[in-house]
Amino acid sequence: MKDRLHELDILRFIAAFSVMMFHYYAGFYNSQHVLLVNNNIFNSIWAYGNQGVSLFFVISGFVILLTANKQSPKQFVIARFIRLYPVFLPLCIFSFLVGKIFTPSIYHVSVSEFLINTTLIGSFFTKHMVSDVYWTLRVEIFFYAMIYGLLYFDQLKYIRKYLNLWLILSLITYIGALYFNYFKIFSAVRYVFLTQYSYFFIAGCYFYFIKYDRKKYDILYPVVCAIGAMLATRYFTGQSRVVGSIIISCIFILFYYLCLKKASVKNNSSFYYYLGEITYPLYLVHDITGTVLLIFFSKYIPGWLALILVSFLIILFVLLVYLYIEKPVRRILRERLLIKTTT
Repeated sequence: MKDRLHELDILRFIAAFSVMMFHYYAGFYNSQHVLLVNNNIFNSIWAYGNQGVSLFFVISGFVILLTANKQSPKQFVIARFIRLYPVFLPLCIFSFLVGKIFTPSIYHVSVSEFLINTTLIGSFFTKHMVSDVYWTLRVEIFFYAMIYGLLYFDQLKYIRKYLNLWLILSLITYIGALYFNYFKIFSAVRYVFLTQYSYFFIAGCYFYFIKYDRKKYDILYPVVCAIGAMLATRYFTGQSRVVGSIIISCIFILFYYLCLKKASVKNNSSFYYYLGEITYPLYLVHDITGTVLLIFFSKYIPGWLALILVSFLIILFVLLVYLYIEKPVRRILRERLLIKTTT
C-alpha cells in the first residue's frame, strides 16, 4: 500500500456508489414504478449517477498504463485475469441465482446465456447479460486487448501515436454517424472500436503522462477528449446534456488537479485501500441483489430507510466477498501464475 494512489481508491468507490444509487433510483423506478426517496434534490443528483461509469473509464486508462509499463505481455494478461475473474465468476453465479429465484417474472436470462456470461466475455456473444452492468466489461476488455497488442508488438513506447489515432477515429466516426448516417460504415466502426467511450480511456492515459511522463502538448489532449466525450455521450430520457456535460467537465478538472497539484491522501491508508478494493465486486453485484432486497424491504419500511439499509447490506456483503473469496483466491493465483513469470 506504500506507493498506492489512495485518491484513485476514493474515486473508484465514488464511481461505484454513484452507479449503485443510479440503479436504485432510476432502475428501481423503471421496474417497480416506485421512488424510494421523495426528494427532488436527491433524485436530481442520482439521476446522473450513471456518469460514474465515465469516471471508471478515466481511472482505467490511468491505472492500466501505470501497471502495463512494468509488465511483459504475458504478465499483463495474467494480472488482468487475476484482477477480474476470481470475483466475477462467483458473483455472476450468485446474481443469476438471485434473479431466477426471486424475480423470475422480470429476469429473462436463460441458462445457456448464463453459461456464456460466465466466460467474462459473454457480453460479446449474447443479447441478455446476467447483470446489465456487464456491458462495461466489453468496453474494458477491448481497451485491455489494445494495450496487450501494443505490449506484444513492442509498441507501447509509441502509445501516444496510437491514442491520437484512436482519438481522430473517434471524432471522425462521431461526425460521420451524426451527419452522414446513411453510410453505415461510421456506425459500424464506432461499434467495433468503441469510439463512444474512447475519450475517457484516452484522457486517463494522458493524465498518467501528465503526472509521470509529461511532454509538451500532453496537457491539452484531455481537453479535446472532454469536448469529444460531451458531444458523444448519450443520455437517458429526462437527463440534460448540459448537466451531463458539467459532470464530465468536473471529472476532467478533478483529474487535472490530482495530476498537476500532486494531491495526496496520507491518512487511514488501510481504510482507503479497502474502499478501493471492494468497488469492483460492488459494481458487479449491486444491481440484481440490491433490487431484490429493495423490493422486499420497501414493503415494510419507508423507502428512504430501505435504501440506506440495502446500501449498507450490499457494501457489507461485498466486503466479506473481498476478504474471504476474492483476496485469498487472488493471492493464490498471483503466487502460482504471476510471480512465476517474474522469476
